[in-house]
Amino acid sequence: MDAGIICKDDGSYTVVRIPNEESSSNMLELEIFSSETGTWTEFNFSCQVRNYSRSNHKRLYSTISYNGILHWAADKQIFAYDPYRSTDQCYSMELPKCSERLERYNLAICCGRLCCFAGGESLRLWELTNYESGKWNLKHQRNLSEICSVHARLHELFGSDVTICFRPLAMHPFNWDTVYGSCGSRLISYNLRTGISNLIDYGLIPAALHPFILPPWPTMIPQPSWGPDDI
Repeated sequence: MDAGIICKDDGSYTVVRIPNEESSSNMLELEIFSSETGTWTEFNFSCQVRNYSRSNHKRLYSTISYNGILHWAADKQIFAYDPYRSTDQCYSMELPKCSERLERYNLAICCGRLCCFAGGESLRLWELTNYESGKWNLKHQRNLSEICSVHARLHELFGSDVTICFRPLAMHPFNWDTVYGSCGSRLISYNLRTGISNLIDYGLIPAALHPFILPPWPTMIPQPSWGPDDI
């Protein structure tokens, strides 16, 4: 079971739980919680996606909210669901095409744009430049073996003769060049442009990272609707 949350400007939110167990059914089952009603509702409907099967969700990855719509990647597709508009419809778009076999796709939001990154022999980062047509633009590509080899501290921890694989986990929300991931049991940040890495955490790390952006503080007070002549 995976879950995503959509927050609205008025403070209300919706939580969507998505099953990821293997099944041959083409019925999408979602459990939705609304903060406005305080209750859970279950929806079952046929997914409007070509060749859809719940067995695709055995490889369910990051779930994010983009423009008020929940998006998640499963195998070679991105699924999109809007609980405020059509509770019985789900749409999809193709993930970026790549000749290299990529082990894991992750969705993220950087600088207000939907992006996707994946790792195989190399780490690739794409930006979605056109939501309607599903057009992707490759922004970065780095050999994964280079990422771990540049950090001397990792060699001290694991030994220079130990091969450590980098697994990308998250993007920096405001910097296209910075990605976060794990090397062994350590969390590092890596600059895709300069090749500089930084060790962030010395302990065990989770299987996934979920970046949250705190709203500006103090909260801006709306300007009054009356003019100076009305005072």
